[in-house]
Amino acid sequence: MPPKLSIWCILVTNYGALLFTNRGALLFTDHTKGYLLKNTTKAELLQAIQAVHHDKHYFNESITQILLNDSPRARRSITGTGLKPNLSPRESEVLNRIAQGLTTQQMATQLFVSAKAIEFHRSSLLMKFGVPNTALLIKTAMEMQMID
Repeated sequence: MPPKLSIWCILVTNYGALLFTNRGALLFTDHTKGYLLKNTTKAELLQAIQAVHHDKHYFNESITQILLNDSPRARRSITGTGLKPNLSPRESEVLNRIAQGLTTQQMATQLFVSAKAIEFHRSSLLMKFGVPNTALLIKTAMEMQMID
């Protein structure tokens, strides 16, 4: 009899806000054992692989904060009542540049940071606004009068 084969999955994403379905449930499958954002380090990736190999779940710090602080009710209250999310100065700069139609690389060049840093801020903005994509991010930010 051949040995039993187990396959596990670690989901790596750029968009922390997309960890949830439109019904608010965490995107988990029977084989998903961990979540990382794409800006994770090699050391953390190895740590996640080791944890999953030992039949444990793994969530990096960013994902843990999303799970602890984000709930469908909170997301609905922010996007549904017009409460403005608290943005860092850099997130505000990135939001304004997204609204101007700049590419990730153009923003990175203007702000003297890497494209990965811009993607991290974009992911954070999506999470804070509780929206799944850039189009809704801009629409919501305009409705909240956070951009022109």
